[in-house]
Amino acid sequence: MKITHYSFGSITINGNTYSKDVLIYTGHVHSPWWRKEGHVLQPVDLPGLFQEHPSLLIVGTGYHGTMLVPKETRDYFTSHRIKVIIKKTGEAVDQYNENVALPGVIAAFHLTC
Repeated sequence: MKITHYSFGSITINGNTYSKDVLIYTGHVHSPWWRKEGHVLQPVDLPGLFQEHPSLLIVGTGYHGTMLVPKETRDYFTSHRIKVIIKKTGEAVDQYNENVALPGVIAAFHLTC
């Protein structure tokens, strides 16, 4: 799944444009993606995560980086042997496109803020 465009509030993945936050799992996109506490990412916010057998989770924290990923959340993923890359969404999109061909790559992108 290739991302061809990202700007504040919009992302294009495999030719489909989304205006709500997205989760990208192997072979499919889940949107709109909502978090239990809005601008804070928690493990519960990634439904079906372990069914994907991820090795890498790329998190886009928003255009300005407003979404928080607490240490407890990062520790949870790393304790399950999932490497986590956290960046503002524009940079996270680039990371995703660089790694998408690797097995087990998933992503969570906050599109605004």
